[in-house]
Amino acid sequence: MERCTERRACKTLLQWRHSLHILPIIATLAFFATFIACSGKYKDPPDLTSSATSVFVYNGDVYVTGRKYDKSQGKNVATVWKNGLPQFLPTQGTGSAGYSVFVSEGDVYVAGIQWIDPRSGSLPPNLGQATLWKNGVGQLIGNNDIMSSALSVFVSDGDVYVAGFFNFYTHWGSVVKNNRVVSDFAPLGALAYSLYVANGDVYVGGHDKGHRAFVWKNGEALYQYGGNEHTNVHSIFVSGEDVYLAGYFGDDSHGCRIIALKNGEPLLGDYSFAEYGSSIFVENGDIFTAGTSGRLGTTATVWGNGIPQHFGNGVASSAWVSDGNVYVAGMSRLPPHTDGVACLWKNGVPQELK
Repeated sequence: MERCTERRACKTLLQWRHSLHILPIIATLAFFATFIACSGKYKDPPDLTSSATSVFVYNGDVYVTGRKYDKSQGKNVATVWKNGLPQFLPTQGTGSAGYSVFVSEGDVYVAGIQWIDPRSGSLPPNLGQATLWKNGVGQLIGNNDIMSSALSVFVSDGDVYVAGFFNFYTHWGSVVKNNRVVSDFAPLGALAYSLYVANGDVYVGGHDKGHRAFVWKNGEALYQYGGNEHTNVHSIFVSGEDVYLAGYFGDDSHGCRIIALKNGEPLLGDYSFAEYGSSIFVENGDIFTAGTSGRLGTTATVWGNGIPQHFGNGVASSAWVSDGNVYVAGMSRLPPHTDGVACLWKNGVPQELK
């Protein structure tokens, strides 16, 4: 893979941990701005661009999903990169995108969307259909509703869970289990962005009809954040008995702001505008959040226990830590790729995903 240009490299995991002994440790969970109040990773990129939205490491292999322009098809299509080698996923209609990748027992699952209307550019609503690809074979899920999308996939004990929104015109379900829309894990009318299964318990993060951020555990509200402001949970991670979540809150006058919660308690005493996180990963007590920072929210950033490392113009969408290496998937807009190119940072060193 060819390296994409950047001005500043992030520290390695060991350097991060060394700096934690010097700087005050503030365990940070960043919150990601969504289609409601802010631009985000679910926005449809322009043609000829590519983006990466999720990374997963399995048996030393690095899997990334997102979307890339396929010249042979003349459209952006959902793509899986395995160790940098792309595989275009079969696509009907005008295009597709992969939003989440999960690997279980060697099977590769990708949750995403296939668009059926050329006017569809951002979520929701879209004239698109929620799709789950397994080992490159696509299947429409959620009763084939034409206004639906799959945003997160998790496999546990052979059961496949998908979070998103389904049956938009009817009940607007938010979780699919083994290709059946269920209301067991989140109420009807909710929109689910993230899903995590631990010890048989199903955690779902998103927002309700009133745009209040929620975490549901086995269908019961575990945490709620926000009142009249637009709030959302974009990522959940469970470690032991601790539940970490990333999301955002925003308003019309100030835009998006980071918040951080662990077991429902805020971890940050001060909030910054135009900064948000899109992914959380916890490894040996260290908390890593991928997202975007800067006055206009245009700088790809990773926070290691609250310490930001900036990658330059772009978006950091997903983080994973394995064997002491920090992997971040996202989009770089640094020259010569000012329109955006899918990128994978490993310990801060960027590699273009071709």
